[in-house]
Amino acid sequence: MTAAERWDERVRFIESSPLQGSAFCRGLTAVTDQWVATVYAEALAASGTSPDGLALVAAGGYGNGLLSPGSDLDILLLHSKRKNVEALTAKLWYPMWDVGVKLGHGVFTPKDAARLAAGDLEVATTQLALRRLAGDEALTAEVLDEARTGWRKRSATWLAELRTRVAERRATSGDVAFLLEPDLKDGRGGLRDVHALSWLDLAQPVLSDTDELALRGAYEVLLRARVELHRRSGRR
Repeated sequence: MTAAERWDERVRFIESSPLQGSAFCRGLTAVTDQWVATVYAEALAASGTSPDGLALVAAGGYGNGLLSPGSDLDILLLHSKRKNVEALTAKLWYPMWDVGVKLGHGVFTPKDAARLAAGDLEVATTQLALRRLAGDEALTAEVLDEARTGWRKRSATWLAELRTRVAERRATSGDVAFLLEPDLKDGRGGLRDVHALSWLDLAQPVLSDTDELALRGAYEVLLRARVELHRRSGRR
């Protein structure tokens, strides 16, 4: 299949899949992976770029494998000090923009990725969920291992900042449980709170098996609502 055909397949999945909640999100992630990998293969061919020392990886929510219809796609191109990757990136990012995807993207060596993650909470958490889409498996594993090691080493700093961010979000967005039209993503008890707990647990394991079971149940309810809101409204 061409990238255009893969994209049409993704659109049909969103419009007609009977799946709900996390099952839908995993299915959408799978068809999106196929589309992104095909775009990458076509970009390599069109730019005449060798795939050696390159890896295309999903990050953040996309890396976690739970896409909703309106989710951003966070994608990184990793390379081992390759020169002249600009020809490839022009062929890679523009087809994604052309179909209307909101794309978070970057091009990094492992050293670049580690440096950026050491200085920015959002970058640090995004790199905790890297997942290879195409290319060098070892390169992907290297960056992911460094991200998780750095997260644990700087956990005191990151968790203090995370606590501040959570408090600010809750003050702005209110409580999911008690609002007629809650903010399912940023409200207190919303999706970002579940993410924050998972980041906390990576730094300092605190969740029991019972906690994790309860979180999965709550997350499923939130995902079901979010997926259907995206599908029915056509909005993010």
